[in-house]
Amino acid sequence: MASHIMSVGLQGMKGHVVRVEASVRSDKEQCVIIGLPDASIKESKERVLSCLHALDLDIEMKKITIHLSPADVRKSGTGFDCAMLLAVMQEVLKKPLPIDDSTCVLSALSLNGELMQFHGMIPAIQQAIILGFKRIILPPIDVSFLRKVSDVELVPLPNINTLVSYLQGQPSLVFDHPTQLLVEEHESSTTTQSTTDISSIRGHKAAKRAMEISAAGGHHILLSGPPGCGKSMLADAFHTILPDLPHEAMLELYGIYHLAREARGFSSRPPYRNPHHSASREKRKAPFSSDRHKTVCVGGVL
Repeated sequence: MASHIMSVGLQGMKGHVVRVEASVRSDKEQCVIIGLPDASIKESKERVLSCLHALDLDIEMKKITIHLSPADVRKSGTGFDCAMLLAVMQEVLKKPLPIDDSTCVLSALSLNGELMQFHGMIPAIQQAIILGFKRIILPPIDVSFLRKVSDVELVPLPNINTLVSYLQGQPSLVFDHPTQLLVEEHESSTTTQSTTDISSIRGHKAAKRAMEISAAGGHHILLSGPPGCGKSMLADAFHTILPDLPHEAMLELYGIYHLAREARGFSSRPPYRNPHHSASREKRKAPFSSDRHKTVCVGGVL
């Protein structure tokens, strides 16, 4: 009977449970990963084999088959490395490790068995919590950004030896400082700093009133008028009256930027981009028109 370890995969921002199964039998020495893996997962077999050798586990003349279930969903990323290693160890060790289906393993591996961060880790942690896992095994990161999550144990560990000791109930001292993933920033580095504040704009009473209602209710707003009437100025100041994001929204926003490989700090301010006023719909697909009667869309795309 194959052993299994639970993990989480991502399809966009939505997570799904991945059951990592492993079977080891006497045959020609080989390691095969099935279940629609991408190129990075196919390379995981070398990391898993290297860690098995580092742990002095005998896999000579053994065929290792690793299955990522469900088999009809494509998997990507290196976040299944540690789960695959633990599933193989469950088959190789004389006494299996005490780990149940309420435990989720999210970590990449180095060749010598260190637990490593991977792309998409923060959204994966969030989805693991949503999916109801009670214990989540992670690389050595600072998990304080998640604040206190009720009924969920977050376990950051530095390497596979410490992980085995932890699962066996043995005390382990970790002297390494955890890596801080999120750095507080007042403004994202990908946005353009704006010097316009809505309090410094005189006139435009009706437009400012509409923008206040739009900001308070989370609605889009369309500013229309001839060139020079103040549309771009008002749009430039719109973000100064937006309310701060709640903690959950900050994490979700950071996860979106992280998956898109866009640099953004962990900020309570909503994201803001300021395209140049000369940008046209035809040339750059920006929400501005170069016609004589210009329009500006704030909070959405025309």
